[in-house]
Amino acid sequence: MVQKHPCHTEEAEMQSRPAPLPRRLFHLFIGSLLPVSAMVLPIQAAIALAGGALALSILGELLRLRFALLNRWLVGSISFLLKPDEDFKVLGSTYLIAAAFLALVLFPTTVAVAALLFTTVGDPVAAIVGERVGRRRIFRKSLEGSGAMLGAALAVAVLLSPIYTLPAMTLVVGAVIATAVEASPIPLDDNLTVPIISGGAMILMNSLLRIG
Repeated sequence: MVQKHPCHTEEAEMQSRPAPLPRRLFHLFIGSLLPVSAMVLPIQAAIALAGGALALSILGELLRLRFALLNRWLVGSISFLLKPDEDFKVLGSTYLIAAAFLALVLFPTTVAVAALLFTTVGDPVAAIVGERVGRRRIFRKSLEGSGAMLGAALAVAVLLSPIYTLPAMTLVVGAVIATAVEASPIPLDDNLTVPIISGGAMILMNSLLRIG
């Protein structure tokens, strides 16, 4: 009979243990700051804010991954906000800030805000539901978690529809694509892929509606 190494057992338990709820809520709040800022600030100011945040994040990543002592201190200080595998990887928050900057530069503000909020609201909701009640798997996520993300993204679409002039069909397509990308086994971090791909889908849908 093969015995499991104690360290491997502990790692597996940590990976399967649901993340603390405060971490998910913190990510929802912090992640929504940049898209919300784009709703209230001039677009150039929002882009500058996202660009500054991205520059600081990249600098922080380079320093902590270069200096082990700094990395240990930082990871130890904010471990409750990190995934178990982020000790020696680029943080998900850095990918999200990069996505915010790219979305605000590449897309109209309405599309960028919607795509980012689909991610910053939908992803934590999907994780909370999937980790606690998820049973049926779809790709690398649970069907229950993906359903929760779709519901959260559609709720965002409903809230944005009276504020922005995006067609309802465009928002619905964006919400569905965001959910599909979040669940799919794309190797890139979904904090980057979900906003960019769902934003591109909304641009395409808008173009098709104009042609029709």
